[in-house]
Formats: sequence, structure tokens, C-alpha cells
Amino acid sequence: MPGPTNTELIRRLTQDVAVLKERVQMLREETADIRGINTRLALLEHQVAELKRGKESVAARAWMLLASLAGGVAGALLTNYFKR
Repeated sequence: MPGPTNTELIRRLTQDVAVLKERVQMLREETADIRGINTRLALLEHQVAELKRGKESVAARAWMLLASLAGGVAGALLTNYFKR
């Protein structure tokens, strides 16, 4: 029993290549959505980091304000105590 001719083999390979090209194109279209999601995720991570830095900044400012208020109260109490 003779095997397929070269022409038949080339025809089959051409068909297989066409099918593979179509599948690659479909995968590219499907992964485009994933790339968009990755971009959005990176943006959200950046925004969360900004919020954390802002929160730390607010906390530091609150401590500075609290220290100033505590110093003022302590100064007022000491002044009142020593006035007597």
C-alpha cells in the first residue's frame, strides 16, 4: 500500500497551517481582554498604594496636631499651677 504523495502531504500541511493561524488569531482576540484587565488591575494597585500613603500622611498629621494640643494643654496647666 503506497503512502500519500508529496502533493497530498503539502495540501494537508497547508490546511493544518490555516487552522493553526485561525486558532492563534482567536487566542489573540481572547487575550486582548486579559491584557486590558491586567492594565486596569495595575492601575487599581497604584491607586490603593496612593490611598495607603495618604492615610499614613493623615495619621502623621493627626499625631503632630495631637502633640501640639497636648503641649498647649500641659503649658496652660503648668502656668496655672505656678501662678498660684
